Amino acid sequence: MVAYLERKKATCQVKTVSTMATRLKHFGVFLTGIDPDLASVADLDRRHHIEPWLSSLPDSVSDKDGKPISNGDRNRRVIAVMTFLTDITEWGWDAAPGRKVLFRDDIPKLPQVLPRYLPIDADRRLQQALTTHPALLAQGSPGQDGHRADGPTR
Repeated sequence: MVAYLERKKATCQVKTVSTMATRLKHFGVFLTGIDPDLASVADLDRRHHIEPWLSSLPDSVSDKDGKPISNGDRNRRVIAVMTFLTDITEWGWDAAPGRKVLFRDDIPKLPQVLPRYLPIDADRRLQQALTTHPALLAQGSPGQDGHRADGPTR
């Protein structure tokens, strides 16, 4: 992992490499905890290493405040490890696992953020402003009478 981060220094900014290092460190610490005899990432096994790590992520806590990490942090950790493994495989490094151990479906899904509604009082103020100043209305938007500008004439 250290050699990978050294290589990434050539193409990434210092902050990016530092962030990668932090995310890969969490993976490395987990691996040494469950398999202290693991000598190389080439020996990673999906069932014995990757799946337990993925299962541990919801219980992971932040180094900064000790609080559970967010779904976004879990997502970024998996992507960092996946990118690391993909890169070293594509580069033909001897340390690359012999087969793919992480898959796109392993990346935690981020919630779809719904648009916020406009509170009633703000909606009323907006409607008033648009009816008072018709030039603000976009073409095809409802006019004062509720009809579309491109619809029936008054």
